Amino acid sequence: MENSRRRVKCDEATPICRRCYAGGFQCQYDGSLIPFCNQDADVNLRLEAKAPGTEFQLHRSDKRDKRILIEAEPPHWDYVQMIRYYYEIIRPGLPAKGGVYHSPDFSLATAPFFTAQVIGTQLGFMSKTWGRTLRYEEDRATLATLWASHNRYQAMILALANQSIRENTIPAKLKAMRCIFHLTSTDLAVESAMWKAHVDGAFAYVEAIGGPKALADWSPETPVNFIRFFRLGYSKYTDRQLEIFMDDTDFSYDKPFPVAQKVVLVHLTRLRYQIAISAVSDQASKAIVLQLFEKLNNIDIEAWAQNVQASEPWINKTMAKMAHDAIWLYAILSLPRRVILGWIETQAPLTPAGSSTADAYDTYRVLYRSRLLAQMRKLQPDLKYTQSLSWYLIVAGVAAADGPAEDRSFIESSLYANWQRPVGAAGVFQCIRKLREFWAWDKTGWEACFYEPTPC
Repeated sequence: MENSRRRVKCDEATPICRRCYAGGFQCQYDGSLIPFCNQDADVNLRLEAKAPGTEFQLHRSDKRDKRILIEAEPPHWDYVQMIRYYYEIIRPGLPAKGGVYHSPDFSLATAPFFTAQVIGTQLGFMSKTWGRTLRYEEDRATLATLWASHNRYQAMILALANQSIRENTIPAKLKAMRCIFHLTSTDLAVESAMWKAHVDGAFAYVEAIGGPKALADWSPETPVNFIRFFRLGYSKYTDRQLEIFMDDTDFSYDKPFPVAQKVVLVHLTRLRYQIAISAVSDQASKAIVLQLFEKLNNIDIEAWAQNVQASEPWINKTMAKMAHDAIWLYAILSLPRRVILGWIETQAPLTPAGSSTADAYDTYRVLYRSRLLAQMRKLQPDLKYTQSLSWYLIVAGVAAADGPAEDRSFIESSLYANWQRPVGAAGVFQCIRKLREFWAWDKTGWEACFYEPTPC
């Protein structure tokens, strides 16, 4: 209605149209009004663009032939709107690192990536409202503008990726990886298999440019976390190189535990792969597990908890203890039983004399599951950023397949609450669905639950 009074075109955006937002007016929208309001009956109006990128002009074809200039849309309007959305909606739900919020790089070079990321967050909010992930282009009558923006920026980033891939410089390769990362993360917000295609494309591209070793030769200060994921696939890293790579100064709220524990987790995942391709014998696998568990037990949790500035020391300490149990439980669930039994044989018996090794295996699995769940139940009420528990909950969820129903209920409700938070990752809901399917089966292994790549 304000636009009607000022005789300018309204774009009908809600809750405030662009004209009123740019001019600082109070926006009052009446859907019954035609696009151009308060027109004289004998005046014909039409909108003409003088040239691409210039302002529009409103032509009045009456006797006076006067022209009324309509103000141009502010430059980079989408980007400005997304920055405002970030500060008003997204950042309040983010954790402060060392008591300080670290804002993204707000430059025109990063504008397409940031805008696409926020659009993905908006689609995620709609999914949370519905209690499930949106299907691609679902409810176009209501979400037409949002889907159009999503498609436009995905196409823009895809074009940037193809352009960068054709170049043969490290900056161009970095940009290509960044494009693939944003294509993947944005498509995770909707019920679409495109994110899997993007991940497959990333693997193919990494192989084409020389594999993980080529990425290892790039500067370690690369701003693209996606590249770190592929770098970890380079099996020739020493533990010290891995520690530098995942330094505690780059504290992760998604996996808030010491970098030495993360190194053990990397080695366990590598061992899983080597066993799967028969590249390591059972005897060698058992020896590796013994070494990794010994290293895990020797990590100084107390010192880490006092030095890292993430939360209060007692919370840091509890998180690291939980990581200790979660990593053990992950190994028990994901490695072949014969390998874990080789380690169990070296431990003090937890089962009565005469019990089978199978009984001992289940005893250890239940022991670490129970300890992990007990710590999470105790810590959760005091934790501001509960998304930090997501990985622990997922590991416990796989172990809880044959456990008490109240454990599965706690895990599912906690993960769902994490997903519902303003900055809850879309992958968490994917994991909830996997766990629901898995619990309905009579199985307990990691591969039975996550039989395909899942963005947890």
